Amino acid sequence: MLIDWQAAKEEWAAEVRTRLIPRLQNDRRFPASGAFIARFERSVERWRAGGEIRQLINDANEFAAAAELLKVLKADDRLSYEPRLSGTSKTIDFLVRGKDGSRGWIDVKTVAPAWNNDEVAWNRFVGIAKGFPSNARLVVSRDFCGAAIGGQALNTRWSFVRRTIEVEAKAALLTAQERGPVRLLFCSAGEWREDDLEDFANFYRTGNFREDDWAQNAVARYMTEKGLSFTRVLSGFCYLKRHHEDAEACSFRKDVEGPAMFAPSAYPECQSRKLNHIDQRDRFKPAFRVSSRCPALVTDFSRTYLLSGVARHRPNPIRRRDPVTIDCHSSFIRQGTAIMPINAQGLIEKIQTLPPERLMEVEDFVDFLRLREQERALTRAAAAASAPTFAAVWNNPEDDVYDAL
Repeated sequence: MLIDWQAAKEEWAAEVRTRLIPRLQNDRRFPASGAFIARFERSVERWRAGGEIRQLINDANEFAAAAELLKVLKADDRLSYEPRLSGTSKTIDFLVRGKDGSRGWIDVKTVAPAWNNDEVAWNRFVGIAKGFPSNARLVVSRDFCGAAIGGQALNTRWSFVRRTIEVEAKAALLTAQERGPVRLLFCSAGEWREDDLEDFANFYRTGNFREDDWAQNAVARYMTEKGLSFTRVLSGFCYLKRHHEDAEACSFRKDVEGPAMFAPSAYPECQSRKLNHIDQRDRFKPAFRVSSRCPALVTDFSRTYLLSGVARHRPNPIRRRDPVTIDCHSSFIRQGTAIMPINAQGLIEKIQTLPPERLMEVEDFVDFLRLREQERALTRAAAAASAPTFAAVWNNPEDDVYDAL
């Protein structure tokens, strides 16, 4: 039985009109919905005239993102679409304005790495895989589309880097009157998963890779070879998953972070920390003060992630959370994830008040931190030592294809 792809795509566009457009049009918090919808219709006409469907997919992802944002914005917030930045021709996809005049920006990027399963792609992946860290690897099989899966996984991480730098450049153009938290929302149709963004978000915020991040050497080498660096001005990353055949998102999450276990040192276990997969009414709270009862982490080391022939050898944290006390104002436009400065003298004074047995625990913890820093120094040295391995496979014509995505 042959599938009529043209008819299937027409049916999908009709579903977008039926399920999303009325919702956007009828929400008074989104007065710019008319221009937004008109752009979608123009993309449909260009596609019907023989154009690529990529722009239509991007527009549909922005539709889905707008619908998710409106679910959690306050009643007196206002959502604008592609406002032009003062004095420039640049735009950011969404601007949220609060009643008090505060602002928050969200730029939407679709990451859709190409599927390439030929022998050249496989050899390239094998060469890069030689530089993977010894404790975390992406395991794929050539017989089960390993070239394509591995290539998509790597290119996803590199796309995160490039798109982040693009949005950082936009954020730098904001005037004093326009400034507010800037977030980057990445869209997936299933080619990559939420834990890919978790790893990247941890790296972006702290400058250190997660200990269980299989791509750490590949990303570090990529940024070095391309001369790329972050200003780290973005407030957070959002994740949206929408299957190509669906009109609405099946998953959405703001301020993505990885599990506390194996996280970089900037994430102390029991200090100000955002929680993953929280209740729907709290999911847009960018910062939390958690009670002394920290979320418990249970790790099943016998599991691996398995998807489309790829097994990810990484402990699978099962997050079990006790009741916590959350204290902050829920607003998308508030600044997220700021690291509080440490008062060294005040910390010393607190330590001096502890009984002797507690001082021994503090000393043990300090020794642990020092040992961890030494181990990370060794990891960075190992990444540098892998440079010759990467150099042999990095700069080649195939790499230009990935960069163009």
